[in-house]
Amino acid sequence: MIEYSVIFIGTLVSCLVFDKLQLLSTSRLLLDSYKESFAIMGNKTLEDDTRQEQLLDGVKTQLALLIKLIFKIVIVLLPFGALYILEQIGFDLAFKKLFGVTAILVSTAAVILFIFLKRRYG
Repeated sequence: MIEYSVIFIGTLVSCLVFDKLQLLSTSRLLLDSYKESFAIMGNKTLEDDTRQEQLLDGVKTQLALLIKLIFKIVIVLLPFGALYILEQIGFDLAFKKLFGVTAILVSTAAVILFIFLKRRYG
């Protein structure tokens, strides 16, 4: 039973970190940057040098956003990575239960609770 409470708390921590790191806004910025690149490539009125310069600036922005997004995803997944590391050290947390149906339901319940509390209390 304690394993499921650890999974529940880990999921809530991941949700909180996900929210605080503004992962969705970074994803949207990255997608907008890709859309902008396609608009630049489709603009036939630009000179080739200007187009290449704008595309290079866009690629720099995309690379920075992509690195930022990957870093944020790693941080969001750290609570579950910590569970794995603790089990490897010797703590018996039954990490394999994380992939069971009950654990998935517990994680889903934690996410639903987080969304409810977020909408209710901002």
